Amino acid sequence: MSRLKRAMVLWPICLLALPAATGGPVPGPAVDSPETSIHKDPEDRRLQDVEYDLLALVNRERASSSRPSLRRDSGMDRIMLWHVANMADHRYLSHQDVLGRETGERVQEYAGDRKARCSEIIQWWSGPPNGRAHYDGYFRSPTHHDAYMGRGAFDLGESTLAGVAAIAGSGPAGTSFEGVPGSYTGMLFCDRPLGLAVDPFAR
Repeated sequence: MSRLKRAMVLWPICLLALPAATGGPVPGPAVDSPETSIHKDPEDRRLQDVEYDLLALVNRERASSSRPSLRRDSGMDRIMLWHVANMADHRYLSHQDVLGRETGERVQEYAGDRKARCSEIIQWWSGPPNGRAHYDGYFRSPTHHDAYMGRGAFDLGESTLAGVAAIAGSGPAGTSFEGVPGSYTGMLFCDRPLGLAVDPFAR
């Protein structure tokens, strides 16, 4: 069993992309366009209210199941924000980024930690950015639900650490949602704090 587990990507409006189960495509990175916001500071574009509401709702559910609350880790926040911003900038939805790295590879490169066990969930949702909508989407997907509850293949032990990120961005290129206003979110869970050996945004 791999040390670094991941959940499937989630599509908007109750449409799930589960390529391992259905063979459905996950759009790859799109070619950048002059309209992209990639050169803007992601901190200026992040949706902090969405992040706060999403984590609060996840923690409320965890508490109802006698699970400890998740608390944010600054290193995980930064790594997750980079990936969410990258998806919004390049209009794609995938655990593999435009440099071809999976979740674990990003953690290893940016945190310099080859022993950390992590899982990641990501999502794009149409309409005005809303933490409740993103939570509901994750809740309705068994794979995502298991990841944020730390169950099954996504059990990281007694870890209570998370990175949360949200950024506005139109739907993934090459899909029927291309150009539709919405937002991308992501949550990263690891079994230990992550310091940053390299700031993702410094490159």
